[in-house]
Amino acid sequence: SRSMSSTPSMFTPPYDDDDNDCDDVDIWLSGYPYDDDDDDDGDVDICTLKPLPLALQQSSQANECFLRVSAFFAQHCYIFQTPASLCDVSIKDSLLTLHGINLLSVNYATHVPDVRQILRKDDCLIAVGARQHVAHYLGLMQSVADIDACLVQREKSIRFKQFIEEMITYYVLYVAVPADVYGCTVSEIPFARYGVNVISVNLKIDENPSIMSHTRLSANDMLLCSFNRADDKHRMFCQAAQSISIQKQ
Repeated sequence: SRSMSSTPSMFTPPYDDDDNDCDDVDIWLSGYPYDDDDDDDGDVDICTLKPLPLALQQSSQANECFLRVSAFFAQHCYIFQTPASLCDVSIKDSLLTLHGINLLSVNYATHVPDVRQILRKDDCLIAVGARQHVAHYLGLMQSVADIDACLVQREKSIRFKQFIEEMITYYVLYVAVPADVYGCTVSEIPFARYGVNVISVNLKIDENPSIMSHTRLSANDMLLCSFNRADDKHRMFCQAAQSISIQKQ
């Protein structure tokens, strides 16, 4: 597995070329910016991000954002085993999303869960959501009144802490919304098609599960997203954003 870096690589001050297009998305860089340098195809070089000096990567602003996202996961992540009623059921048919719950991982895997994946009896599910949504869902699926009896205590789980650190360092972006998608809702942008899992807008968990997917994005919004690959997340995000730009033409 990857070694943990002492310096958060997820956040640096946003590169901005001031034209607000998707060639240089106003994005909080993570790790090493994608650039294939061949400039032979607009589809390939849709998101060429410029590397920033190491001093900027270690800025207090970057560390503050790292801590904010860490606190978000610490507060809104819940760990539980597959309810008996969901054994041998696909993630799509589990209705987690319908109940306002975002499945971040199965068995601490760092890739975005495939909706076609079949849940097994001993699977460990790591989900993001409001506590009341998780409690309601588990109550329906397991007929339990005490949610804490079903949950792994994340505060005492070394594995959870290691998982979240690895996710934030390598597989997560906290990214400014590019101009191409201003006025669009999260549900209108084909993020899933490009391997992007939108976890939150502006680090908020809404009481109404449908609010996030139907909120129209604006210039001041930030998206918290997870990705299947650590080395290609900028490209995947920009491909999803550019697809909306192409549809508007």
